[in-house]
Amino acid sequence: MAEALDRFRQQLVDKLKALPRKAAERNVGGLWERIGLLIDAFTPAECANYLAAAGYDAA
Repeated sequence: MAEALDRFRQQLVDKLKALPRKAAERNVGGLWERIGLLIDAFTPAECANYLAAAGYDAA
């Protein structure tokens, strides 16, 4: 279970790191603002898939 949770976390972190790079923010304030906007890129279905892949039951 711990390995599945680590995979889940890594998938989320990888996506969260990639999105601001694409936006090319170059200052801390802009980066935080962009992250706030980009968090909507994680759809509920995508989050459910990450959790299912990590071994969590949707019940």
